Amino acid sequence: MYWPEELKNYNDIKEKFSNANILLGNGFSINFSDTFRYKKLYDFFIKSCSDASKKLFKELDTDNFENVLESIETTELVCKALNINYNKFEEHKIEIKKGLIDSIGNIHPKITDPNWLEIKNKLNLVSSQFNEFENIFTTNYDILLYYIILALEDENPIFGDYFAHSDGEYTYFDESNLSRERHIYYLHGALFLFEQNFDTCKIKAKNSLLNDISKEIENNNYPIFVSEGTSNSKLKAIKSNDYLTFCLKQFKKKINSDGRLVIFGQSLSDQDQHLVDIIDENCKKIAISINSDHCPTIGALKQKKSEFQAKFKRVEEIFFYDSKTLFNF
Repeated sequence: MYWPEELKNYNDIKEKFSNANILLGNGFSINFSDTFRYKKLYDFFIKSCSDASKKLFKELDTDNFENVLESIETTELVCKALNINYNKFEEHKIEIKKGLIDSIGNIHPKITDPNWLEIKNKLNLVSSQFNEFENIFTTNYDILLYYIILALEDENPIFGDYFAHSDGEYTYFDESNLSRERHIYYLHGALFLFEQNFDTCKIKAKNSLLNDISKEIENNNYPIFVSEGTSNSKLKAIKSNDYLTFCLKQFKKKINSDGRLVIFGQSLSDQDQHLVDIIDENCKKIAISINSDHCPTIGALKQKKSEFQAKFKRVEEIFFYDSKTLFNF
C-alpha cells in the first residue's frame, strides 16, 4: 500500500523524466533474485571465513560488508593518531573484500539453476524498458546488466559501454569508442571487469560468464570492485583506475547537462556520499524510488522521505515514487 499524496506512481511523473539518466542500486538486482541481498552474501561468507572475521561481524551486529570495512578503516585512523600498531587490519580488510567478491560469484544465479529461465525472461522483459532512459549508471557488481545489454543488442543496439578491441578473451576500455548513442557505466566496477597489463578489460560473454569469472578469481586475478567502507576510501579506489575515473566524470557531466536523474533501488548510504555530492551539485530535478513494502505506516514513509531529503541541499525538486511502479519485472 502507498499513499498517493506521499508516494507517486512513476507513471504520474514519467513525462517529467522522459529520456533522463538513471542510477541503479542493489534494489534493482534483488527484483531478479533474493540471493543478491546482503544477508545472503553474509550467510555464504560466514561459513568459511576466519574466526576473526566472524567475530567482527558479530561484535558490530551487522551483515553488511561495507559497515564492517568502514569500522576497520575508522579504527585504523584512530590507531594512526595514537601511534598504535595497525598492520593486522589490512589483512582483515583484504579477507572481507575478497570474501564479498567470492560470495557474489558463488551465489549469483547461474544458467544451470532451476530458476534461471524465470530470471532470463525477466531480463528480456526489463531490457526493452531501458529504452526510456538516456544513460544507465549503476553501483551494482553483478552480471545482470551485462545480460540485459546483450538482450538489447539482439533487437536494437542502443547501449554501449566503451569496451572494444577484442583479443579473443577480453574487450578493452577505450573512452574514444562512440559506436553507441547511449552508454552504461559501472561506477563501482563489476564482476566481469579486470585489469590486464595495466589496461581495464571486460570478459567476453561466452557459454558461461560466471565460470570464466571464477577461473580468474581462482588465479588470484580479482575483479575491479569498489567495496571500501567509507565514501572517501571509495573515491580513492575509483581514482586509482582509469575506467572508474572516467565513469565518475561522465556521471557528473551527463547529469549536469540534463539536470535530471531517476534513482532506483539505491539507498544512497553514507558510503556513497561521493555520489550524493555529485547529484546535489549537478541536478535540478531527481526522482527517488522507495519500496512501499518497507514502509508499513505513513509515519515510516515520511521518515524515509525525510532521510533522503536531508541529503540534498541544492536539488530544486525531489519526487518520490513507489519502486514497484517503474519496471515491469
